Amino acid sequence: MFAPYCPTCRNRMLLGTRRIVRIAWGGTADPCVVLRCFCGTLVHADEQPPAAGSEQAHQPAAEVPEQQPGGTREPGQVDVGGHR
Repeated sequence: MFAPYCPTCRNRMLLGTRRIVRIAWGGTADPCVVLRCFCGTLVHADEQPPAAGSEQAHQPAAEVPEQQPGGTREPGQVDVGGHR
């Protein structure tokens, strides 16, 4: 289970492994896990809420390009399921 902060819902959401969209290893020990919130927003599994009182403009994980069927993958990237 994951509990990332969703900037669209403005809350931490409890998301299971079925919500995983992408796993990518960037050469570090910890993989980058991207999940799809119930509202449809892509969020990083370790996304934290903004600091209290900060008006920080957050960019959701949607900046991660969607993998098209038959497309190429970066080394160490795994696409999980076809859920949207």
